[in-house]
Amino acid sequence: MTTRPAAISRALSAVAAVAALVLAAAACTTGEPPVAATSKTGLPAATEAPAKALAPYYSQHLDWQPCGGLECADLRVPLDHAAPDPAKDLTLKIVRVKARDQAKRLGSLLVNPGGPGASGVAYVRGGAQTIGGPEVRRYYDLIGFDPRGVAGSDPIDCLDDKALDRFLSADPTPDDPAEEEALRTQAKAMADGCEADNPELVKHLSTADAARDMDILRAAVGDRQLNYLGKSYGTFLGSTYADLFPQRVGRVVLDGVVPPDLTSAQLSEGQARGFEIATKAYLENCVSESSCPLGDTPEAAREGLDALFRQIDRQPLPTGDPSAPQLTEGWARVGVAVALYDQGAWGILTEALKQAKAGSGQSLMQLADAYADRRPGGGY
Repeated sequence: MTTRPAAISRALSAVAAVAALVLAAAACTTGEPPVAATSKTGLPAATEAPAKALAPYYSQHLDWQPCGGLECADLRVPLDHAAPDPAKDLTLKIVRVKARDQAKRLGSLLVNPGGPGASGVAYVRGGAQTIGGPEVRRYYDLIGFDPRGVAGSDPIDCLDDKALDRFLSADPTPDDPAEEEALRTQAKAMADGCEADNPELVKHLSTADAARDMDILRAAVGDRQLNYLGKSYGTFLGSTYADLFPQRVGRVVLDGVVPPDLTSAQLSEGQARGFEIATKAYLENCVSESSCPLGDTPEAAREGLDALFRQIDRQPLPTGDPSAPQLTEGWARVGVAVALYDQGAWGILTEALKQAKAGSGQSLMQLADAYADRRPGGGY
């Protein structure tokens, strides 16, 4: 089975998270095609095709069908917004939870959970009752979508299951030239695999492409302006949309803002700092409990955690999973990183570290599996 883009996205996010542990973030009419916008923030400026070429996309009607208690539809968008070709169109998967009070409905709320590469369809399907609060859900239809190249929307599969296992389990702290080369080889395999799967689509997977798709979706659901909730990378997508279509911005919430003017290196450095802060907070909490397996003080616990990683690097731990029988340092760091996202998971992490200290990697592997969307048996 080939890998899902959500798993690829989480794999890349996991690598970024691991780095922290190693080193230590509107138009006036509904269906009017877009006009060019001048960038003032360093985001991509709009370079749209003539309105006539895009008009069929903006005037399309969504055919909503029941699907597991929700409503689903397909949205047609051009592969290349600057040169639309119906023969190359993409199909985006859309899901809707209708507002409870349709008589007083205020419009739609498009949501994006981040990534890049996370499924908005899965996000709405799995958490519709927690998005936005009861008043929002009363007056707004919740709309989730899988961005181009993701999950149900012409997905790109970069690696097969075994190759993704190798990518995630690779040693993130190479100790010699051979390990450094192995890390480079895994990274190159990921990049090459994405391009080989769909070389034409890979050229049109920018944030600006996704933002332009969002404007077509805005028109297709009948909204004059885009109401939007974006989290993590979804904030960058929302910022890009606002820069491209400033007159079509409605009510927007950006949660966990990714600054749009930072380079990839600066974003990685910021994320590393964030995880270092989270690691410090977790260790302080751990030593406040009598059962902390890493040490009696925050400093001792930090050394205990580093020592555990070094031990696992030298001698991986058994997991009890035939598809991934050994917890490598790479897997272990992913497992720790995912638990640092949520203070509610700290107790689970402590128990997993106790188990690792006792010689079993089962619980840390289960945490890593959950983060990477890896199923029992090794499928993604």
